[in-house]
Amino acid sequence: TAREPVEGICDSGSVDYEGLGSTEETEKFRTTFNNCTVNDPAYGTFTIDGVLEYVYNIDGSFTNTFRDLTITSSEYGSGHIDYYRVTCTAPGEGYTCTWETAGIDGRVYQAETLVVYETTDGVYGHLSVYHPDHGRVGVAISDTDPLVFDCGSGVPGSGTLTLTDADGSTAEVVFNDCDSFTVTVDGVSETYSWSSLLGE
Repeated sequence: TAREPVEGICDSGSVDYEGLGSTEETEKFRTTFNNCTVNDPAYGTFTIDGVLEYVYNIDGSFTNTFRDLTITSSEYGSGHIDYYRVTCTAPGEGYTCTWETAGIDGRVYQAETLVVYETTDGVYGHLSVYHPDHGRVGVAISDTDPLVFDCGSGVPGSGTLTLTDADGSTAEVVFNDCDSFTVTVDGVSETYSWSSLLGE
């Protein structure tokens, strides 16, 4: 259970590892990043500061918790996570996971019953998102029109998402190409460009 430094990860700064009482069934540990900077030829320079806690179970299920974590990248800028937790069941055909994250308003938002499959054709699956004010929204990625992430910016270049609220109303998001996507609600469609949303 002693907190010990982990060598060979950071070019500057440090990483500490701390066991949190593992058993034969479960491994628990905490990794603390202390302005750990890594110079990566492929991804540029990035710095991590904050805490990651892991719980891995012998059946393959796990929980990862991020606390007060800041990642600063020379390529992508800086991002901060006050609190983020993902819990996944033991893998079968795919994982089923639940997320909790703190919003900028300090309230906790959830995404749950996530099931994702990746095939040679793309990524498909489903999840439920819970908003403290607006309730639950179901999100489904069509297995006949899966998301294909083939754009340099990391956005999907094709595929269809369907969102369904608690009353059964639906909205459809179609990713047209690497430049735009179209949202259809109640039969009314509007097309958005990624460049205007991402500020490129």
